Amino acid sequence: MTLVDFAKCMDTVPKSTMIDFSGMAEPWLNPECTEMLQYAGEMGYSLGVYTTGIGMKARDVEAIKKYDFEIFVVHLADDANNARIAVDEDYLAVIDQIAKSIKPAKFMAMGKLHPKLAFLEDKLFQTEMISRAGNVSFIKPAIKKGMLACLSAYGLRHNVLLPNGEVYLCCMDYGLEHRIGNLFIDSYGELFRGGEYRRIESAMASGRDDGVICRRCEYAVAPKTI
Repeated sequence: MTLVDFAKCMDTVPKSTMIDFSGMAEPWLNPECTEMLQYAGEMGYSLGVYTTGIGMKARDVEAIKKYDFEIFVVHLADDANNARIAVDEDYLAVIDQIAKSIKPAKFMAMGKLHPKLAFLEDKLFQTEMISRAGNVSFIKPAIKKGMLACLSAYGLRHNVLLPNGEVYLCCMDYGLEHRIGNLFIDSYGELFRGGEYRRIESAMASGRDDGVICRRCEYAVAPKTI
């Protein structure tokens, strides 16, 4: 996605919506990611980031450190190379700079931390691999029945924008099963009035099992537990 296309997609998105640089790919593999984040920040949006740091340069960290992030999570290299991150001097310098200059930064790893990142041990929180709503082939998810709600702070509005303007339900939808609209042609409000969004919302509220990925998702729970 280009900065021009990103700005076009933001035209109808209300300022109360957090713009989260994450989703289904590493955000800084896009060479215009920093400029997009700056655009969103200057427009007054709340900002979130989930990154491995891959693709980031020292100048990127310097450019974004002034913003007040709602959340900034860095997925670090582990000692078993599960994350497939090359731990070289450039990577270590960027991670060190993030740790020193972005105050809300949190760090996570799948398993034990890579030994060259031992200086972050006291800031690390552990996590377990999940099935991504059944999209990780070697993890079999439980199929949930009954009425469901989403544990995300934004519920069913924690959506993913793709480079072609298409918007999908959430970052668990790696299979691209639930397209709710396209911000090149739809307004933000129209995403939630369309047939696919309403079908998902109805299925979760009624308890019908009609193929929504939420039935396979670790973040879907009975409404009374929220």
